[in-house]
Amino acid sequence: MRHAGFEFAVRRDVRNTTIVREVDRERQGRLGRAALIGGLFVALLTFNVHQHDTARALTTAREEILADQKREEVRRQHLEVEVSTQASPAIVAARAKQLHMVAPRPESSVVIERVTSSPPPARSVVASR
Repeated sequence: MRHAGFEFAVRRDVRNTTIVREVDRERQGRLGRAALIGGLFVALLTFNVHQHDTARALTTAREEILADQKREEVRRQHLEVEVSTQASPAIVAARAKQLHMVAPRPESSVVIERVTSSPPPARSVVASR
């Protein structure tokens, strides 16, 4: 029973006051500032991530372009070798013989010369209507 009396004494010390419920302006101001700072931080972080993502995409595109350039350079070298091989006199003669082509005789050759026109006369000489 002695124990129950101690419990009663503790409960009696607790006051039963009314709780005031009103808006705490200072607390609301701090909460608003914290939300603003958090929003600015999120915006800054988003901008930074966007910049890094764009830089990474550009780096990847640059590497792809450089790889394409190397492939095209190798292809150009192969084509140059092929052209030089195909244009050799021995291959041209063999292909001509294969197609039953005959070299033209000197008497059947005709040389066509390009005619150059004289420059137009000065404007004062030209008649106009």
